[in-house]
Amino acid sequence: GVTGTWSSSVFTIDNDRIDFDGVSAGIYTIDFVADQTACTPVAYSLEVEVLDCDCPIVTVPNGIDLCVNVSDYNLDDRFNITIGGQWSLFNVDGLPDPPVINGNILDLTGSTPGAYSLIFMITDSISAQCDDEFTLNVNVIAQPNPGTQDVIPVICE
Repeated sequence: GVTGTWSSSVFTIDNDRIDFDGVSAGIYTIDFVADQTACTPVAYSLEVEVLDCDCPIVTVPNGIDLCVNVSDYNLDDRFNITIGGQWSLFNVDGLPDPPVINGNILDLTGSTPGAYSLIFMITDSISAQCDDEFTLNVNVIAQPNPGTQDVIPVICE
């Protein structure tokens, strides 16, 4: 192999290893000067493109329980979602009254109690290495009902 010296005005280079940490996305030039004993050293320039590969932080729990009377559950606010995306309902097979999603608002009013899956799909441009789909399992619980009174109890003092 050819020995030589790497240099850059942007990157830290140590033992032929380039440190990209903290470098903004863009196209940069790295120079290499080959060591040659019989000839004049030859310089080479290499262009590299640094991409922003940070993935967005989307923290969606595996599952939550919600009562059937919840009408304005803001999914984006509740899970601190700050990237563009779309919520959709999945696995409503055979259930007569599934929840309704309008934008990022979940409405469970009148929904059939049961287990549902909501999918959040990122619509903003992100790095190909990032997850772009997140699943939230929602267990819709019926409103508690103590029943009705058939007989008035008689209590003696």
